[in-house]
Amino acid sequence: MSETTIIRHIPPCSSCDLEALESWLSDLAREGKYLKEIGRRSWHFTGGTPAEVPYRLVPGRGEPTAGAFFGRHVDKLPDDPPQVILDRYRDQGWVYVTRQRHCYILRGLDGEKGMFRTEPRIQPEDVGRMIQWEWRDLPF
Repeated sequence: MSETTIIRHIPPCSSCDLEALESWLSDLAREGKYLKEIGRRSWHFTGGTPAEVPYRLVPGRGEPTAGAFFGRHVDKLPDDPPQVILDRYRDQGWVYVTRQRHCYILRGLDGEKGMFRTEPRIQPEDVGRMIQWEWRDLPF
């Protein structure tokens, strides 16, 4: 399978289940499929050499929107995190891939396990903050 081949998959779990999505992405990396982007109905992957590559979904903070007030949440999370954040993650073994709603998707660098945000207790705190942001968007 060449690196230019696009493989499409539909996630097998809810987009709210960050741990399951991380596991699914890591499993696909073991098969040689690496996330490239997220389309309207499917996630797009490129082919490559199978490897143990960890993925992390890190909640980001977007701007409140008027659509959230009407139940149509269209966040204004920047497409790419600020350069300062990208540099900090890169220094700790992560590279930015893409974003999915309120989360940035990061992949461990080749040959590194990705040390940042691997403690299980950190993720529920991030998800709790993300839920608070959803409620704060309601008045806007």
